[in-house]
Amino acid sequence: MCCVLVIEDDPAFREMACCMLARLGHATRQMTGGRAIVDGEPLDGVDVVLTDIFMPDGEGMETIRALRRSHPGVRIVAMSGAADGRDGKCWLSMAEALGADATLPKPFSSRMLANALEGGGAGRLGRPYPADLAPSPVPAAIAASVCPTPEST
Repeated sequence: MCCVLVIEDDPAFREMACCMLARLGHATRQMTGGRAIVDGEPLDGVDVVLTDIFMPDGEGMETIRALRRSHPGVRIVAMSGAADGRDGKCWLSMAEALGADATLPKPFSSRMLANALEGGGAGRLGRPYPADLAPSPVPAAIAASVCPTPEST
Protein backbone atom coordinates (compact mmCIF):
# COMPACT_ATOMS: atom_id res chain seq x y z
CA MET A 1 0.00 0.00 0.00
CA CYS A 2 1.17 3.53 -0.72
CA CYS A 3 -0.16 7.02 -0.16
CA VAL A 4 -1.35 8.82 -3.29
CA LEU A 5 -1.91 12.57 -3.38
CA VAL A 6 -4.69 13.29 -5.87
CA ILE A 7 -4.56 16.84 -7.29
CA GLU A 8 -7.74 17.44 -9.29
CA ASP A 9 -10.01 20.49 -9.52
CA ASP A 10 -13.15 18.56 -10.54
CA PRO A 11 -14.67 17.29 -7.26
CA ALA A 12 -16.56 14.37 -8.83
CA PHE A 13 -13.51 13.12 -10.73
CA ARG A 14 -11.28 13.62 -7.66
CA GLU A 15 -13.63 11.50 -5.54
CA MET A 16 -13.87 8.83 -8.23
CA ALA A 17 -10.07 8.61 -8.46
CA CYS A 18 -9.81 8.35 -4.67
CA CYS A 19 -12.38 5.55 -4.63
CA MET A 20 -10.48 3.68 -7.34
CA LEU A 21 -7.25 4.09 -5.36
CA ALA A 22 -8.91 2.89 -2.15
CA ARG A 23 -10.21 -0.15 -4.02
CA LEU A 24 -6.62 -0.81 -5.12
CA GLY A 25 -5.59 -0.71 -1.46
CA HIS A 26 -3.97 2.73 -1.34
CA ALA A 27 -4.41 5.59 1.09
CA THR A 28 -5.20 8.98 -0.43
CA ARG A 29 -4.84 12.67 0.25
CA GLN A 30 -6.60 15.31 -1.84
CA MET A 31 -5.90 18.78 -3.16
CA THR A 32 -7.99 20.88 -5.55
CA GLY A 33 -4.96 22.46 -7.24
CA GLY A 34 -1.20 22.45 -7.33
CA ARG A 35 -0.54 25.95 -5.96
CA ALA A 36 0.42 24.62 -2.50
CA ILE A 37 2.94 22.24 -4.09
CA VAL A 38 4.49 25.08 -6.10
CA ASP A 39 4.63 27.13 -2.90
CA GLY A 40 6.57 24.37 -1.13
CA GLU A 41 3.93 22.31 0.72
CA PRO A 42 5.65 19.29 2.30
CA LEU A 43 4.55 15.87 1.08
CA ASP A 44 5.25 13.85 4.20
CA GLY A 45 4.27 10.23 3.62
CA VAL A 46 3.23 10.68 -0.04
CA ASP A 47 4.61 8.05 -2.43
CA VAL A 48 2.77 9.03 -5.63
CA VAL A 49 1.18 12.23 -6.93
CA LEU A 50 -1.70 11.84 -9.39
CA THR A 51 -2.20 15.29 -10.91
CA ASP A 52 -4.47 16.81 -13.48
CA ILE A 53 -2.74 18.93 -16.12
CA PHE A 54 -5.30 21.75 -16.47
CA MET A 55 -6.45 23.36 -13.19
CA PRO A 56 -7.29 26.93 -12.23
CA ASP A 57 -5.23 26.90 -8.99
CA GLY A 58 -1.71 25.90 -10.01
CA GLU A 59 -1.80 24.12 -13.30
CA GLY A 60 -0.32 20.66 -13.60
CA MET A 61 2.77 21.43 -15.68
CA GLU A 62 3.95 23.91 -13.07
CA THR A 63 3.12 21.37 -10.35
CA ILE A 64 5.15 18.65 -12.10
CA ARG A 65 8.19 20.94 -12.41
CA ALA A 66 7.93 21.92 -8.73
CA LEU A 67 7.59 18.29 -7.62
CA ARG A 68 10.67 17.24 -9.60
CA ARG A 69 12.69 20.00 -7.91
CA SER A 70 11.43 19.56 -4.35
CA HIS A 71 10.46 15.86 -4.20
CA PRO A 72 12.59 13.99 -6.77
CA GLY A 73 11.75 10.56 -5.32
CA VAL A 74 7.97 10.90 -5.61
CA ARG A 75 6.35 9.11 -8.55
CA ILE A 76 4.25 11.49 -10.68
CA VAL A 77 1.28 10.39 -12.79
CA ALA A 78 -0.21 13.17 -14.94
CA MET A 79 -3.78 12.91 -16.22
CA SER A 80 -5.84 14.97 -18.62
CA GLY A 81 -9.28 14.97 -20.17
CA ALA A 82 -7.78 16.92 -23.07
CA ALA A 83 -5.95 13.75 -24.11
CA ASP A 84 -8.18 12.91 -27.04
CA GLY A 85 -6.78 13.86 -30.42
CA ARG A 86 -3.36 15.11 -31.46
CA ASP A 87 -3.28 18.12 -29.09
CA GLY A 88 -4.14 15.99 -26.07
CA LYS A 89 -1.34 13.54 -26.76
CA CYS A 90 0.99 16.52 -27.02
CA TRP A 91 0.00 17.72 -23.52
CA LEU A 92 0.62 14.28 -22.01
CA SER A 93 3.96 14.03 -23.84
CA MET A 94 4.91 17.45 -22.46
CA ALA A 95 4.04 16.26 -18.95
CA GLU A 96 6.40 13.30 -19.40
CA ALA A 97 9.12 15.61 -20.73
CA LEU A 98 8.79 17.74 -17.59
CA GLY A 99 9.21 14.70 -15.35
CA ALA A 100 5.94 12.79 -15.07
CA ASP A 101 6.66 9.07 -14.70
CA ALA A 102 3.40 8.09 -16.40
CA THR A 103 0.36 9.69 -18.01
CA LEU A 104 -3.32 8.82 -18.17
CA PRO A 105 -6.01 10.07 -20.55
CA LYS A 106 -9.32 10.74 -18.80
CA PRO A 107 -11.47 8.82 -18.31
CA PHE A 108 -9.39 5.82 -17.32
CA SER A 109 -10.05 2.42 -15.83
CA SER A 110 -8.83 0.98 -12.53
CA ARG A 111 -6.50 -1.27 -14.47
CA MET A 112 -4.97 1.70 -16.33
CA LEU A 113 -4.54 3.53 -13.02
CA ALA A 114 -2.91 0.51 -11.39
CA ASN A 115 -0.48 0.16 -14.30
CA ALA A 116 0.42 3.85 -14.15
CA LEU A 117 1.03 3.68 -10.40
CA GLU A 118 3.24 0.65 -10.68
CA GLY A 119 5.04 1.51 -13.88
CA GLY A 120 3.50 -1.48 -15.64
CA GLY A 121 3.91 -4.05 -12.87
CA ALA A 122 4.37 -4.65 -9.16
CA GLY A 123 7.23 -2.25 -8.47
CA ARG A 124 8.47 -0.58 -5.32
CA LEU A 125 4.95 0.53 -4.39
CA GLY A 126 3.72 -2.90 -3.42
CA ARG A 127 1.99 -6.01 -4.60
CA PRO A 128 0.37 -7.05 -7.86
CA TYR A 129 -3.27 -6.04 -8.21
CA PRO A 130 -6.12 -8.53 -8.48
CA ALA A 131 -6.99 -9.55 -12.03
CA ASP A 132 -10.70 -8.89 -11.51
CA LEU A 133 -10.48 -5.10 -11.23
CA ALA A 134 -13.37 -3.24 -12.82
CA PRO A 135 -12.43 -2.15 -16.33
CA SER A 136 -14.27 1.16 -16.09
CA PRO A 137 -14.24 4.09 -13.65
CA VAL A 138 -16.68 4.27 -10.75
CA PRO A 139 -19.59 6.61 -11.62
CA ALA A 140 -19.39 9.95 -9.79
CA ALA A 141 -22.66 9.37 -7.91
CA ILE A 142 -21.35 6.10 -6.50
CA ALA A 143 -17.93 7.59 -5.76
CA ALA A 144 -19.52 10.43 -3.80
CA SER A 145 -21.59 8.04 -1.69
CA VAL A 146 -18.75 5.58 -1.02
CA CYS A 147 -15.95 8.06 -0.39
CA PRO A 148 -17.35 11.19 1.25
CA THR A 149 -15.16 14.27 1.42
CA PRO A 150 -13.86 15.36 4.84
CA GLU A 151 -16.23 18.34 4.71
CA SER A 152 -19.29 16.07 4.44
CA THR A 153 -18.40 13.86 7.41
